[in-house]
Amino acid sequence: FVATTGCVGPALSFHRVGPDLVLTFPSREGCSYQVQSAEALAEPTLWQSVGELQPGTGEPISVEVPMTSVNAFYQVVVSEVALNL
Repeated sequence: FVATTGCVGPALSFHRVGPDLVLTFPSREGCSYQVQSAEALAEPTLWQSVGELQPGTGEPISVEVPMTSVNAFYQVVVSEVALNL
């Protein structure tokens, strides 16, 4: 039997800390989160992973991203982690 948790996309907030941008979003146990960035949203959008895959803990997750002179768009890809019961 495999149970799933019903992961949904989080609301993403951000703030600046010195030269970096800090992205923060809620997490849920049983889900994993990958921040991605792209320089443009024109098709085909080339999303690149930022940092490592983050496991959900039920607590907010913050990811620090260096700010550059290049425009950047961010998204969080959410995946369910299968729970073997």
